[in-house]
Amino acid sequence: MDEKEVRRIVETYSDMILRISYNYLQHTFDSMAQEIIEAK
Repeated sequence: MDEKEVRRIVETYSDMILRISYNYLQHTFDSMAQEIIEAK
């Protein structure tokens, strides 16, 4: 894979990867917060 192809892939998928990552982390944080609340 050459640099041009890597740049194309990053441009194509970086926004989607960022959104998925944020969504996953937000869900994980929400789950952890819920567990903390239920533990009290």
